Amino acid sequence: MLIEGWLINVIGALALFALGVVLMLADVKLGTGLVSLMGTACTFMAVVILAPLQAPPEKQEFVLMIRNVIMACGIVAAGFFAFVSYKAYEAKKLKKKVDISTLVGERGVAKTDINPRGVVNVGGELWSAIIEGEDYIAKGEEVEVAGYDGITLIVRPSRRGEGEKATFKWRPA
Repeated sequence: MLIEGWLINVIGALALFALGVVLMLADVKLGTGLVSLMGTACTFMAVVILAPLQAPPEKQEFVLMIRNVIMACGIVAAGFFAFVSYKAYEAKKLKKKVDISTLVGERGVAKTDINPRGVVNVGGELWSAIIEGEDYIAKGEEVEVAGYDGITLIVRPSRRGEGEKATFKWRPA
């Protein structure tokens, strides 16, 4: 059986549409936005291929339906991936870089028992920690950063006065 010319165009348009969707999905992992743009271009080209297509009159309705479905799905997918790419770009911009030396003197909370190693939350981030001088800090106790060794904080129990509230400061990069 010989495939008619108009059917080859429909199959090609569907393949281009599928490639466009795959590229947009790949961009979720890559997060560049450029790959989504190429995927959008593929879906646009699929519609361009189908727009002037001259199918037999009895198949014209089928071709129009395929074109409209590809157009609608392409527009929705392009909008969705444009939104996701924009949010990923914003998240990359907001990613703060912490200078560990600025944490000295800050207070936080022990997220695990520290005996002599554990995890603390200081400045809204989790850090590995070791104890300075003491031999044990229980989970949930307030700690104060006394120093650091590489990327490990050296902590001690918080020495703030009674009635004073703990403060957590966020410092932008």
